[in-house]
Amino acid sequence: MPRTPLFTRGSLLFLLLLGAGLLWLVFTYQPQPKITGVKGGSLRPVMVEYIWFNEGSWSAPNGIYYANPRIPPAAGGGATLSSRYLPTQVEARWYDPVQQCFYEAVLLAPDMEQKARAVLKTQPKPYRGKYTLKLIPFLRGSDLEIWLHGDDENYFHDLQEFTELLSVAHGQKVPGDAAQYTAAVKLLIREKKIPADTPLPGSKE
Repeated sequence: MPRTPLFTRGSLLFLLLLGAGLLWLVFTYQPQPKITGVKGGSLRPVMVEYIWFNEGSWSAPNGIYYANPRIPPAAGGGATLSSRYLPTQVEARWYDPVQQCFYEAVLLAPDMEQKARAVLKTQPKPYRGKYTLKLIPFLRGSDLEIWLHGDDENYFHDLQEFTELLSVAHGQKVPGDAAQYTAAVKLLIREKKIPADTPLPGSKE
């Protein structure tokens, strides 16, 4: 009576494919990155009317953004979020009290997730298995920049972190009612964050 082979050709092929799939999961697969924080920043003091993501479904904090001249931008603080995917659209509007003008910028970035994946691939393997990711919308003059910050805080090793630029959109000057920011401009002058001779909105200086 002929002996039945332990593995048929089909079962061997299946096992080879299964093994290849497991190796891919272990060494190559990268889950879709999610952010759990957002922190706005600006090169010089400005008043942010809004920074919206994905048509306003979520946003960064608004109000006064103090000068943050660091490159890459400082990533401390900001707002904590429930886990979110990288946005594909960012809209921002802000008032620059020194230049005395409003800016608006719209960033369309359907490839932002792919850019984030590429950044993560270049980083050292995190000790905890994954990086905590934060999005940093940064206003540089009339430009809107989107930075990705990641850190791996742990008790047994030094802090491992990175901050990388993902996308940039060029803003345009637009009309607006600057009088709503008179009190904020006075505050920045009093705090010596902007020149003392900065004209107040609506003044004829």
